[in-house]
Amino acid sequence: MEARAQAMEEARGLAGAVEAALTPGTVDRLATLAERLGNVLDTLTSPEVLALAEQVRTSAPALTRLLRRLEELDRTGALDLLLDLAGALGALNHSLSDAMVQRAADTLRSVAEVGDLAVSSGLADRAPALAAALRQAGAEAAADPGRLGLFGLIRALRDPEVQRSLKFLLAVARHVPKALSDDR
Repeated sequence: MEARAQAMEEARGLAGAVEAALTPGTVDRLATLAERLGNVLDTLTSPEVLALAEQVRTSAPALTRLLRRLEELDRTGALDLLLDLAGALGALNHSLSDAMVQRAADTLRSVAEVGDLAVSSGLADRAPALAAALRQAGAEAAADPGRLGLFGLIRALRDPEVQRSLKFLLAVARHVPKALSDDR
């Protein structure tokens, strides 16, 4: 019985201490704290939060793998690189105007037309031979230490291959200005 009496006396002492500590300011703080706690509990028990918590629970293995991969990307610096790249792509996307996109499309269309012309005219088939001829001509010109004077040029004009090449170059010289003029 004595233990019970002692426990009752301690309980009375505690109740007295609580009563003495409950000043109006303390009561207001406890009421505010209780209201905030109630708001937090309302939020945590909302259907949206409960559904999200369930989704996190069921996706835990995938989320764990994802976090490990993100840690790896962060550790190697690749995450920063990916974020910088995404930022640059976003800025590029926002900076492109319709006119810029149209010009790029027109340029690509022109390149495709030139490529089509090169293929359909047979130029694409001749390109390797033409490249080889240009390399050979460059090597011959570089290897010849002599000067080409007026008489050397006149002698070269007797060569039928030189004649054909000069005729071609003169024809190109006549047609290029027309192709490059704005009056087309």
